[in-house]
Amino acid sequence: MKSRWLLILALIGACSSDSSEQDSGESDTATTPSVCAPDGQPSGFSVGTAACADGRCQVPESLFWRGQANGDADACPLHQVNLSAFSIDQTETTMGAYAACVQTGSCTPYASECEHIYSDWEGDSTSLPVVCVDHTQAKTYCEWAGGRLPSEAEWEKAARGEQGAVFPWGERSPLCEDGNFRFVSWYCQAGIIPVGRYPETQSAFGLNDTLGNVWEWTADYYDAAWYREAERVDPQSPDRCAMTVGAERGDCTQRVMRGGGFNSTEDNTRASARSMAAPDRLDVNLGFRCAYD
Repeated sequence: MKSRWLLILALIGACSSDSSEQDSGESDTATTPSVCAPDGQPSGFSVGTAACADGRCQVPESLFWRGQANGDADACPLHQVNLSAFSIDQTETTMGAYAACVQTGSCTPYASECEHIYSDWEGDSTSLPVVCVDHTQAKTYCEWAGGRLPSEAEWEKAARGEQGAVFPWGERSPLCEDGNFRFVSWYCQAGIIPVGRYPETQSAFGLNDTLGNVWEWTADYYDAAWYREAERVDPQSPDRCAMTVGAERGDCTQRVMRGGGFNSTEDNTRASARSMAAPDRLDVNLGFRCAYD
């Protein structure tokens, strides 16, 4: 198994937000570092109430701090958004859960090139996050489960809480004890691992693995300047998009993914970090979780 993982790691990259190195499954388009004036100043603490049952966590209606004041141009400005209440899966969707949908004929199987991930796992592979599913497959599964893919705003609030925490627990930089990501020049884990292995670093609303393991599809299209123009109440996906701030908008072609994967560096696991992929993208570090009205 180890030799196969080493081969996978040799074939896929990891990247930082300045695009000096590229993550598999992450956009190749870098954003320009910038400084944006915030609408105010959050505490940076992890604030929210964890109310989870039967694998779902409740996120009540409230204001939360979205974006960041400096760094990635596409995450500016730091601003407050009011979101209606929703619930969201506590973990990333597992292979076992996805297989149940496939068995009913409602979902199509994940890409066969990822079969080795599950057959080589020394343990219960049904608890691994499902990967190698495109945006349509993720959307179809969530609808089958009675939900939908989360909006980008919903994902961000559930991952960071109400007061702009950089990581699920606050501002402290992550260690390998906190999540499955790329720590400096080595990987905390050789690849994806079963969901929920880091209960001590849940988000304020009780979510697991919002930092690393696999990137997660959201419902929204990617527009680099959207945080500057989106509604401040229940923001929806843009209908005209640009890949860089200041570029002319055109048709929307890329979907937002969030949270980073096992081969993502620290910058890309921040709760404010945005990335994108073509909707038909299949990758060993790209999965999803569902939200519910």
